[in-house]
Amino acid sequence: MKQSKTLIVFLLVHFGLVLVTGFADEPSILDEATQPEALRAQIEKAQETVRKYKGGHVIVGRVLLDGPGDARDVKAQMQILKDGYFAGATKDLVRPVGFRMHGYAPYDLELKGRSGAIVDVGTIRMNKLPADELLKLKGKVELEGLDNPESALVRLSVRNARANTPHNGTSPRPRWPAPIEAEVKADGTFYAEGFSPIKYDCTVQAPGHVQQSLSITFKEGIDRDLGTVRLEQPIEISLTYIVADKPPFDLARKRNAVLSGGARWKATEDTYGWDLEFKQRDGGVYFDYSYAPCYMIDLGEGSIQEVLEMAARKVPKKQPRQEEVRSGHVYLMNQAHWKHWVLFEVEIK
Repeated sequence: MKQSKTLIVFLLVHFGLVLVTGFADEPSILDEATQPEALRAQIEKAQETVRKYKGGHVIVGRVLLDGPGDARDVKAQMQILKDGYFAGATKDLVRPVGFRMHGYAPYDLELKGRSGAIVDVGTIRMNKLPADELLKLKGKVELEGLDNPESALVRLSVRNARANTPHNGTSPRPRWPAPIEAEVKADGTFYAEGFSPIKYDCTVQAPGHVQQSLSITFKEGIDRDLGTVRLEQPIEISLTYIVADKPPFDLARKRNAVLSGGARWKATEDTYGWDLEFKQRDGGVYFDYSYAPCYMIDLGEGSIQEVLEMAARKVPKKQPRQEEVRSGHVYLMNQAHWKHWVLFEVEIK
């Protein structure tokens, strides 16, 4: 009988039919935390995520650094509190949860063999790497139209490990560690050191030029040379577009926008992200987008007016990431995440 009751309670909670507002077995870690209410709030938020996605687990623990730094700067799929304590939702107890920090060894928390709706994973100790195990970065910046590249900025930030969460994303965080900057010299060369064998996001930018974003993976014992990173002057992009909840489209709602290469564009102002990013590199422009699912189809050369009836019958199925933008063409986009459709024509000048 006891097993039957336990199974019923599990199923009710698992499928979101019971609203859990407290803890049947309150984690003892709450007694140790210096900010117990903040940690409790994190646990409750993680429980809400598990209920929303109808599956998952909540892990709680603490990060301790064996060297200088602030535990809040550790990159993880959940926010780390001031005292190092954390709680977050995981999709399963199979894949690890990664913790990353500049200058420290990567830590992958193994969850296999653990069980429970709330799992106390204990203390995670992150080890500061000795100087001879840290890695170096070098490269060179060239700016189109300028002989002196000293205005360029090269910045790197630690990238999160792959998330193990019900929504496959990471939780918001109020604090971000300062980026690592590599000094750019008069000849365009740059250099920085102290990198961990982990992944970093790198941005190279300069006034009046299109920013380049790079993903850099450092491996143990291997320094990185990025070679020459060339920043271009921005290309002008003109859009004529119509937004609708779903096809067909009303010509009376036609609008225009003028963008620069590298810009992120919102078809409507009521979203917190953007619909498309027009990445520019090697003289070309390429689509990218913020949130999936996003589908697009190229309707060919012409104008919105010429393809209006055809657009109402088409169903976009291709995700447009890294697809080259073709000037003079009309595109139909179903941005399912933002719950709207966009019919637009593009001119690249």
